[in-house]
Amino acid sequence: LFARAILLQEIQGKISTETSLSLVQTLIDADRLQEAQAKLDVVLHREPYSAIGHSLQGDLYLRMHQMEAAMTSYQQAFEIDPTQVSVYIAMTNEMRRQGGRQDHILELLERAIKANPDEAMLALAFGDQAERRGEADAAVDAYQSALDMFERFVSPGTGNQGANDLSRAYAYARLAGVSEDKRLLDPAMNYYRASVAAVGDQPWPRVLLGEALRRPADTKGAIEANEEASVIASQHLDRDMRRADLACAWGGL
Repeated sequence: LFARAILLQEIQGKISTETSLSLVQTLIDADRLQEAQAKLDVVLHREPYSAIGHSLQGDLYLRMHQMEAAMTSYQQAFEIDPTQVSVYIAMTNEMRRQGGRQDHILELLERAIKANPDEAMLALAFGDQAERRGEADAAVDAYQSALDMFERFVSPGTGNQGANDLSRAYAYARLAGVSEDKRLLDPAMNYYRASVAAVGDQPWPRVLLGEALRRPADTKGAIEANEEASVIASQHLDRDMRRADLACAWGGL
């Protein structure tokens, strides 16, 4: 369908860059890497300053295990358009994998935040960086800022609500961890419970709460939290098993 749309656009004399990049992404997802590279070469020849194009080139290089080339492509994409949060995330993940310097990652993060001051995910990343450097107060401020952004920019019932709730749960969990480090146990427990409330269908916040309750020797509370986590995890497993059974019944692998 993408290929047909591109053909129709070209017949009508329209630019097909966005559709072509969607086709490249689909080919990468399907692991048809040579075809994806051929299509991407055409796009980058026509539009050498396409940030998305260079980001997809980085994704392609990663699939082909060409790590240095992937980093170069991500850096090109970031230089062209530092508002592409996904590019920052891909680049910093690769830098960490290669053992890159934390000060270099922080420099990239600060540039990304300057270009995206209202991006909650970058605020979360800044909190993580501050926590790694032992700057607890800065980490708390960053996590609180991220929570404010999540609540401000995503309305309940929208398509992004699930991802938003997961991100909020993570921010609450990080705030809980920092609060524990600062010996602020009551706020820490409140944050752990807020993380549980944010994503009631996920087991991991309950596991964190259970571990936290063990530390002040609230054995009963810890057992209850971990039992609830086990029930939810079992439900997830049952759901996936049913999907697998259906796929087998339909002839899927």
